[in-house]
Amino acid sequence: MRAHGKRKPQSEEREAAGRVPPASAPVQRMLALQRTAGNAAVSRAVEAERHAHGPGCGHAEPAAAPERRPQTQPSVQRTVWQFEPGSSWTDPVTGHQARWQSTTDPADVRTSAQLGIDARSAPVAGDTYDDATREVHSSANADFSRKGTVSDQRYPGRELQARRALVEAKQRIATALAMLEAAGDRPGGPLLAALHSGFPAFRTASPQQIAELLPRITEVVSRIRAGLNAEGAKIALAGRDAQDDPTAKAWVDPGPRDYLTRLTNPNQMKSEELPTMDAGRSGPIHLMESGQSAWYLVHEATHRFAGTLDYQYSPYEDELKEESFEAGMAGAVGPGEAAERDRAMIGKRAVRPPGQYTGQHESQPAMQRNWYALGRRALMNADSYAQFILTATGAPTPRT
Repeated sequence: MRAHGKRKPQSEEREAAGRVPPASAPVQRMLALQRTAGNAAVSRAVEAERHAHGPGCGHAEPAAAPERRPQTQPSVQRTVWQFEPGSSWTDPVTGHQARWQSTTDPADVRTSAQLGIDARSAPVAGDTYDDATREVHSSANADFSRKGTVSDQRYPGRELQARRALVEAKQRIATALAMLEAAGDRPGGPLLAALHSGFPAFRTASPQQIAELLPRITEVVSRIRAGLNAEGAKIALAGRDAQDDPTAKAWVDPGPRDYLTRLTNPNQMKSEELPTMDAGRSGPIHLMESGQSAWYLVHEATHRFAGTLDYQYSPYEDELKEESFEAGMAGAVGPGEAAERDRAMIGKRAVRPPGQYTGQHESQPAMQRNWYALGRRALMNADSYAQFILTATGAPTPRT
C-alpha cells in the first residue's frame, strides 16, 4: 500500500509538462477545527454541514420561486471574482469591504457589499468568489510552512502559487459537491460524464448501482472540503531535500494504521474490499513546487482527510496528449485510416473486469489497463477524485 500518498509522474512527458493548467466556504462557514484537525473532527464537521441550507443543497425554494429552485444539473459557474489585493477598506456602515474583479471581464469591478460577501473576514491574495456556490474561496485559514530547504527568495512566490492552487481546489470541490447534492441519485449531463471519467465503473453500472455508489463519493468530497476549510489546515512547501524520492511531487505522511495494514493485509491493493475513510493520518499536505496545483491538492486531501489509497495513477494527461496527436494525424493519413486509429484509441479505454487489475502501480500502457479495471476500487482511489472534480468543473475530459 502506498501509505505516503506520493504523486509521481506517469511518464517523462508528464514530468516535463506537469498537470493541466487550471481553467480558472462561505467564509462564515469555515470550520473552526483545531490545527491538528483529524478525521473524527472532519467527520463531525461534515455531518454538521449536511443540513445547512444553501444553493445546490437540495433544500432550496419550491417551484414558486423558480430562480432559486435547484437545477438538475447546475452550471459549473456563472462568474468568478478575484480579490484585488490592496483594495480593502473599512466602511462605518457595511464593515470591511474589498474590490473584486471579474475573471471574464476585467472592466467589471464590484465591492464586497455589491456581491453580497460577508464583510466580517478580510480576504487575502488569491481569494475568489463565485456565483455558482455563492462562497468566498480563501486560503486565509491555511497554515503554510516549509519542509526542507526553500530559500527566502523563492518562498514568497511559492506560497502565493500554493495559495492560488488551494483556492482553485476549494472552488472546484465546492462546485462538484453542489452538483452531487443537487443531482441526488440521478446524475446526468456534465456530472455523469465526470463520474464516468474518474470512476469508469459508472459507465457500465445500472441506475440502482449508481445510486448505491454515489453516497461514498459524496462523503469523500464532503470530507476533503471540510478538511481544507478547517482553521489551521496545514500545507508544507517542500524543498528537494525534504523527500528521498526524486519523482515525488506531493505527499502526506502515513498514519499508524497504514503501517499496521502493511503487516496484516499485504494484498490490500489487490482486494476489492475498500479501506476505511478514518485512516488516522495527520500532519500537513506536502507540496513540491511542481505539485502546487489543484489536482495535487485534491489528490493529497483525499489521502489526508478521507483515507484513500493510490490504487492507480490516472492516464489523464497521456490520453489528452494522444487525442491531440491523433487529431493532428487525421489530415495526413486520410479519413479511413484516421477512423481506424480513432477506434483503436477509444478501444483501449473500454471498461475491463475488476479481476484484471494487477494490484500494482503501472506505467503506460499497463497504467491504462489498470485504470479501466479499477471497478469499485476507484471509490477510494485518490486520482479518481482529482479527475472527477476537475472534469466536473470544466477541465477537459478524455473521450471514451
